Amino acid sequence: SGAPAVVGERPGGLRVALAEYRAGIRQNILHELPNEYGELLAALVTGRTEGLSSELRYDYSRAGISHLLAVSGLHLSVFVALIDALLAACFLSRQRGIAEIAAVLFLMGLTGFSHSVVRAGVMLIVCRAALLCGRDSDTLNSLGFAVVLMLLCNPYAAFSTGLQLSYLATMGIAAASGPMTGWFSKRLCGVGGFTLEETRPKAYALLSMLSA
Repeated sequence: SGAPAVVGERPGGLRVALAEYRAGIRQNILHELPNEYGELLAALVTGRTEGLSSELRYDYSRAGISHLLAVSGLHLSVFVALIDALLAACFLSRQRGIAEIAAVLFLMGLTGFSHSVVRAGVMLIVCRAALLCGRDSDTLNSLGFAVVLMLLCNPYAAFSTGLQLSYLATMGIAAASGPMTGWFSKRLCGVGGFTLEETRPKAYALLSMLSA
């Protein structure tokens, strides 16, 4: 009799190390905020939502923002945008793209490589890699590359409803963004989308955000 003993070697590898690091971050957050706010922050940072109360889930569902509780491409994009702004303030150019790719890979691993995060992460990596190579990136091509890469790693992911909805929604936004931006450009600025992009890039970026 006595305490059970672990037989065999302890599992290792990058996934295990990232899982342990994710658990450590969650514990540190809950140590500083031992309440529902700590659980919420831990869920947004690490993607682990098992500690959220049913009441909080219901409130977010009624407000129509329950998708914010799951770490997704939105969180990854905000994270990369903050890093980009920070590095831009430090007047870094080429190093900025490399640092952003490394940050995307780290966050993908930290959140457990969920489908939505991997999709957004691969698209961001392809975009940044194209800029580093002096090439233009295409959203639909990046999306297609991301889904092919995911299915090569896990062919059964094709049957995931969440994955299908995520990719279809992103593809719809990417396909409609260009025509919608051109329509807004002609209506509000009196010029075509390509002309506005060349002459007033900030206005074009704003209209692109509104179109999406």
